[in-house]
Amino acid sequence: MSVASYSYQLQPARVRVEFFRLLPISLFVVAFGAAFGLAATQKGLEPLQAVLMSATVFAGASQFAAVDMWGTEVSVLPMIAVVFAINSRHLLMGASLYPMLKDVSPGKRYGLLLLLTDANWAVSAQEYQSGRRNLEVILGGGL
Repeated sequence: MSVASYSYQLQPARVRVEFFRLLPISLFVVAFGAAFGLAATQKGLEPLQAVLMSATVFAGASQFAAVDMWGTEVSVLPMIAVVFAINSRHLLMGASLYPMLKDVSPGKRYGLLLLLTDANWAVSAQEYQSGRRNLEVILGGGL
């Protein structure tokens, strides 16, 4: 039985650089979050519930879809189905990064995928097309 060897090591200094590189995009995320918080409280959610929803759903379009259905005659199961359908794009985004992630241990690989956003996926995929593997942008941009 052979033991798998994973050669790629994340570079903390590059993670920091990528964090600051994608920070301007985060300003839009903050504005989007504030708009969601306002919409959620207008639908009757408490501020803490809106924050918890933002922390667990982790996708703006899904949050707005779910909060739009909140309080109507829609049960929770259809809400979950809508959120899953909207977020299913992350399955394809993550799968498209497999060539970049195959040399990373499974624990780190799945940890990186938990932080995958549209922005850091686009940057990492674009750089990979240019011949550079930059997984630090996924970690830095996802923080």
